Amino acid sequence: MKENTLVSEFDFQVSSFFEKNKIVLTEKVTVCAGVSGGADSISLLVSLCHLSLKKGFPLKIISVNHKIRADEESDSDCEYVKSLCKTFKKNGINVECEIYSLRRGEVFECAEKRSNGIEEAARFLRYKAFFKFAEKHNSSIFCVAHNKNDQCETLLMRFLQGSRGGLQGIFEKREIFYRPLLNVTRSQIEEYLNFFNIKWVTDSTNSCEDYLRNKIRLKLIPFLNDFFPGWDKAVLSGGKKALADEVFLRGCSDSFEIQSDFSGPEKKVYFSLDTFQKLPEAIKIRVLYRTFDLFMEEKRISFGVIEEFLNKIERSAEKKSDFFENISIWSLTVKNNVIFIKKRKKIATEKGFSAIIESEGTYVFPFGSVKVEKALDGIKIIFYANGNTLTFYEKSFPLCIKNFETSDEVKTSFGKYKNISDVFTDWHVKKIHKDLIPLVQELYSPLQEIKFIPGSLFGYKDWVQK
Repeated sequence: MKENTLVSEFDFQVSSFFEKNKIVLTEKVTVCAGVSGGADSISLLVSLCHLSLKKGFPLKIISVNHKIRADEESDSDCEYVKSLCKTFKKNGINVECEIYSLRRGEVFECAEKRSNGIEEAARFLRYKAFFKFAEKHNSSIFCVAHNKNDQCETLLMRFLQGSRGGLQGIFEKREIFYRPLLNVTRSQIEEYLNFFNIKWVTDSTNSCEDYLRNKIRLKLIPFLNDFFPGWDKAVLSGGKKALADEVFLRGCSDSFEIQSDFSGPEKKVYFSLDTFQKLPEAIKIRVLYRTFDLFMEEKRISFGVIEEFLNKIERSAEKKSDFFENISIWSLTVKNNVIFIKKRKKIATEKGFSAIIESEGTYVFPFGSVKVEKALDGIKIIFYANGNTLTFYEKSFPLCIKNFETSDEVKTSFGKYKNISDVFTDWHVKKIHKDLIPLVQELYSPLQEIKFIPGSLFGYKDWVQK
């Protein structure tokens, strides 16, 4: 059957992508790709197979099973990818497929450790597997299947989340990762697969509105399509401009000299106060993010922490005096015109606590105890402290009960975020109580928001997310 225009244009888009990035594909160049079974990655697999047949390069495919869904569903998706590769191999294409399975519960553990949500944790572990896979096959080319629709969704997500990288979108190339479909739409992808009568699988979590990306895809984008035609072109154009700005600003911040000393038991990073103060604020922000990155800190550094550092450094510079203060898990020292930043060690006498709760039971904390029971609409959480009893209902497991940290924020009824330290200030919380008042944080969605603060256990107000 003669290929139609759409198919030839699709394959041309993929082959020209490599030419644009000055990659000469030969039998000596191994190309890797991540394929989940969804339409995007399956179309990438098909097109790469076509290209492999023409150029002769070996194609190595990895399908990652995150073990988030039921085994029957997630296992079958990976097996479908493997069977498709076997079919292509029988047709003379040099392609091999490997299934990589995470341990069940590993994504949730990673989400708690990184404090960035389940979606981000799954991505982190997936790309970790991708790096190892590419290294195993001695390849510097790993293809992933982000498309034009993903780009729009990502830009909207980053705007709503206040991303540290600003409104930049997905890079066409970053490190070893290449995205040949970034200028291809989802409708083109489906038409391409339908032409070859190749099926794809749909992840059941795609319809779960607990994930921010799904909310954007299922709710926000249809609304924008109905009432703001052409919004996507404007967003993509803005993303390109923001990306150009971000590349320039990062380049400027990279030239700022940061020194580090990780030789001893106490790791520290330091740089000149005077030189730092002469920088524009946009560069200062990126210098601080670079500083925290040196510690290989996995938890998200909120912009609230960055602002607090900027304010404290500014105050020290104005007073022209030495300065020391703990900010979240960090310590900031200004001495002899040098800024020192260290990561604080956990002190045994601190009242800090954090527990992930995934089942019914009674749990003991420094402030008292908590009993968790199943209820008709979700789960019932009963707090016992100082002779007081307080009940709160949550949607589902898992959840985290923890003490307050400086970077913690709550979502107000207006949709904006407020630092919990400001909430405690409004309540006139005594210093002795700040480390004891528990927070209830949901872990079943990528946002992992604080849902409840039972302040009345200590004679203050309660805060409940509306």
